[in-house]
Amino acid sequence: LGPRIGAAKQVVAGPAANGDGTYDVTFEYMVENLGGITMHDIQLIEDLSGLGRYEATAGAVDMPNEYTVNSVSITGNSTDPLVLNPGFDGFTDVDLFDGSTGSMAVDTSVTLEISLTFYPTIRDGSFTYLNQVQALGDDPTSNNGVPDGITTDLSDDGPTSDPDGDRDPTEPGEDDPTPVVINVPVFSIDKSSDAPPAGDLPGDTITYTIVVTSEDGLTQDNLNVQDTLPAGVSYVPETTQVTGFTSSDTYADDFESG
Repeated sequence: LGPRIGAAKQVVAGPAANGDGTYDVTFEYMVENLGGITMHDIQLIEDLSGLGRYEATAGAVDMPNEYTVNSVSITGNSTDPLVLNPGFDGFTDVDLFDGSTGSMAVDTSVTLEISLTFYPTIRDGSFTYLNQVQALGDDPTSNNGVPDGITTDLSDDGPTSDPDGDRDPTEPGEDDPTPVVINVPVFSIDKSSDAPPAGDLPGDTITYTIVVTSEDGLTQDNLNVQDTLPAGVSYVPETTQVTGFTSSDTYADDFESG
């Protein structure tokens, strides 16, 4: 059996909202030697430009279609270790290894983790990003420091590149892109009152009704609805009534006028 490289990629953390429009996500990559000889000139090509423009720091990611690479780590490296490319950004430099050295013996694997912060463009309450990494490797006769790609593989979504274990990671169903999915609940909010068109007189009581509706059926945690009363209006204590909520929900019995 000649050289045969396999690659897998999966989301192991996130996407987690940071509250400012950005999200954190961590990818795990696994590259393995499924062939019968030692592989050389190994490279993983990760193009993250589908997330937008690269920024040098997370603090600079402040508008849609921007991202940054927070960290890259490697474990399970061999006795002839692969060296990470310090210039990798997934945008102008898509090589995860520097290509200077490193090999993989038969039936060995290397695992990488990449942590990102990105600012997605969310349309109609959802965002989906599909991505694959490409793995390249050469046999000993082509050990020239350049990944000629004698063996290549597109990553499969999940922890392993060869789910059926037949040492061929290129079969149908074993090269599925890895998804990053964000669903943002869509709400509508309406406010009405029983005040007559001509207005109320001083001392009259006005009842306001606020209706919040989930338009897509998704569950939203930590929903916060705030209402500032009009100038000249004061709140009558203990008159708030809330319906359609769970036992863990709370509401304030205190309002201020604008």
